[in-house]
Amino acid sequence: MELRLATFDDAELLLIWRNDAQTRASSRNKQEISKKEHEKWLKATLADSNRELYIAEINSIPVGTVRSDYDRQFYELSWTVAPEQRGKSIGKEMVSLITKKINKPVRAEVKKNNTASKRIAEYVGMSLMYEEEGILHFQRK
Repeated sequence: MELRLATFDDAELLLIWRNDAQTRASSRNKQEISKKEHEKWLKATLADSNRELYIAEINSIPVGTVRSDYDRQFYELSWTVAPEQRGKSIGKEMVSLITKKINKPVRAEVKKNNTASKRIAEYVGMSLMYEEEGILHFQRK
């Protein structure tokens, strides 16, 4: 697996993954996102010097995405595995790859019922710090 920086050419694929029913169920915003809204978000994301958006690929086939947001002393991570690739430990591998690149504390917010993402956070060495309103807050120092 390799991580490559996302480009605007990835907009359509990222929108499909974002609007997937299971992805939306695990997201804070459960609504479908319009193409126009998504493209505005992606342009801002690609221009943000404190944010990196990666596409995970296996043999040049996109299998997921992982994002890091730098906020003072932490990197907050979020990830999505392509719907057709779920259940293959891809999330563990791609989040592991990005955490190996980061030598500062990382954290992630995971919905309480999102067992797969909870396992991914634990796999990369994050510990549950606290739970608030159904959101699990993980951190690795």
